[in-house]
Amino acid sequence: MRCALPVLAALPLTALSLAALPLAATAGATDADRTRAEGYVELGHTLFDQGEYAAALEEYRHALPFADELGQADAVRWNIARCHEELGQWAEATVAFEAFAAGAADAERAAAGQAKADALAARAFAAVTVECAAGHDMLIRLDGGDPRGCPAAWDRVPAGPITLEITVSGVPGEVVRREVAAGSTHRVEPTPAGRLVVSGEGIDVMIDGVPLGALPPAGLSLPSGPHTVRLAGRGRPPETHSVVVPPGGAVEIHPQAPSPPAPADPPPDSEPPLVTEAPVDPWPWVAAGAGVAAAITGGALLAAAAASDDEAHAAYDRWRALPDSASDAERRALQDDTIAADDRAVALRTGGWIALGAAAAAGGLAAWLWLDGPPDADARVQIGAAPDGALFTVKGAW
Repeated sequence: MRCALPVLAALPLTALSLAALPLAATAGATDADRTRAEGYVELGHTLFDQGEYAAALEEYRHALPFADELGQADAVRWNIARCHEELGQWAEATVAFEAFAAGAADAERAAAGQAKADALAARAFAAVTVECAAGHDMLIRLDGGDPRGCPAAWDRVPAGPITLEITVSGVPGEVVRREVAAGSTHRVEPTPAGRLVVSGEGIDVMIDGVPLGALPPAGLSLPSGPHTVRLAGRGRPPETHSVVVPPGGAVEIHPQAPSPPAPADPPPDSEPPLVTEAPVDPWPWVAAGAGVAAAITGGALLAAAAASDDEAHAAYDRWRALPDSASDAERRALQDDTIAADDRAVALRTGGWIALGAAAAAGGLAAWLWLDGPPDADARVQIGAAPDGALFTVKGAW
């Protein structure tokens, strides 16, 4: 089956032979492939003749995977480029004609495709150049593409709005937005960069959140305008400065002087002695209190013994004064009173002297403890009565 390709009518006469190329059978294509490819191409021609360029473009694209294998690569690629051209898609048409020229079967067809591409490029693209002063570490990024050093140039930029992002020494700076027209050359001159100088050595610098380390003595190029500079370094507190870098000028920061070193700790032998209060020893006070209590008790007992002696003497005097006519019972009662009062006096006197002896011992013990220190844990004093007098026992280390 032979197919006419009207979209190739603009080619030279030698290229018109594309219209008569059959879909030659190749080893890699099946009958079904050839049938589908012929259908795509035929429908594409019909739609193109009807002015349905978008629909024709889709059919030609469906045929493209089979084009090389079936010998229709030039025809299908040319037709795709022509559809873009009729749709006013100048950039896409330019690229499509360049693809046709790159893969054309002969030089004449390649020249025809390149000529179409060159003619359409003037309607699709603009040129953009960025010029800047030398000596600045400036990078330019166009519409988010790869950064280029300044000066920079792009010879094929799609017409319309563009965005240029400019960084200096890694610090984001100016953003330039322009509208570029097809076929024009648009020149951009960024605001000149300035310079930041930080006096001193060993100072780490962070600018607008970008760590830059220590700056060279001559300073660092920066985008002109306001910046936040943070300084830090060994032996100095961090400090923050707000600066405005003038275009083409310089600004200098003088950091604060580093803090003096902290005084060293004094050597151990020069430390003042630790003064602590000695704990209060209760034992001398206990002994003194016991001595006072024993003395009071002893005095009271001796006073009671003296009273009992008086009672005994009074009973004895009454017994002697009884007349001879006194009965035996009367005499016995007075004798019993005398003996009882005398026994009571003896007992009270004994207890009184024991208490006074204990008071004397406790007072001596208290005086010794105040002078010499507390006794050990097993030390104790025992005071009591013995069959023939008082008992005073001291035990333990004092």
